[in-house]
Amino acid sequence: MRAKNRKVRAFTLLEILICLAIISLLTTLLGIKVSDLIGHYRFRSSARLFLTECNHWQIWALTHQCDVDLSLDLTDKGWRLQAASEDPAFCHAPPHLFRGLQEIHWNGKKRDHIFLKVYSTGRIDPAGIIRLQSKEEIAWIDLSFPYRLYDMAPKQRVLEIPVNPSLKSAQPSV
Repeated sequence: MRAKNRKVRAFTLLEILICLAIISLLTTLLGIKVSDLIGHYRFRSSARLFLTECNHWQIWALTHQCDVDLSLDLTDKGWRLQAASEDPAFCHAPPHLFRGLQEIHWNGKKRDHIFLKVYSTGRIDPAGIIRLQSKEEIAWIDLSFPYRLYDMAPKQRVLEIPVNPSLKSAQPSV
């Protein structure tokens, strides 16, 4: 049997350029998606870390029976949370930086500084809703007990005073 002479044909320059263009297009799209995911992760982790820090200082205030002052300030590196207390047992913790946050709104108004006080009873004052915002995302933290992180705007809570049934029956009916 005779072996057939086959001619091996190489890729043309046009075929190679088309393959490179497709690969670079896919790489670009993947890079954009990855950068969006990283931004989403930074924002969510910053929001959770802020809530965790509030809970941490709340537990610390309860344990040591002293008040803690929390100051949230906008710096050139991002938002910084600094804690301070009059208690001699207070160890000066380094401030936390929240890099995923761009804007913070307190009860509907944009702020560059928010001051919170954690009392020895564990209550955070003033209670309200903090809106955290990045370029594309928004999250809300409700500082009314129980403290929560929301993806959608929470409803303002209205405190209802319970009605005493004995007083209700004493009122004349109309």
